[in-house]
Amino acid sequence: MDLSATITEDRKTLYLHVVNKHETESMELKMSFRGFKPKKGSAQQVAGDSPNDRNTFDNPNKVKIEKASVKVEKGECVVELNPHSITIVKIQA
Repeated sequence: MDLSATITEDRKTLYLHVVNKHETESMELKMSFRGFKPKKGSAQQVAGDSPNDRNTFDNPNKVKIEKASVKVEKGECVVELNPHSITIVKIQA
């Protein structure tokens, strides 16, 4: 997994950019924070059924942006990452 994070200047919104590089296994990303209290989260994810999937004229939506689940509970966030996916997570304090 590769992950980078940015936070807004007012420190109220955290963005995570996450890549699950595994070709066949999903991952659960569980996060806790110091100095940041998450209240809600949302995510968008791009992944196909296989790493070789691509959009074509015959199938223009084979790989598309989809909503992903973000659970926020007791100051922790949990995001499910599909295999070979790119996920943008928005967490708000």
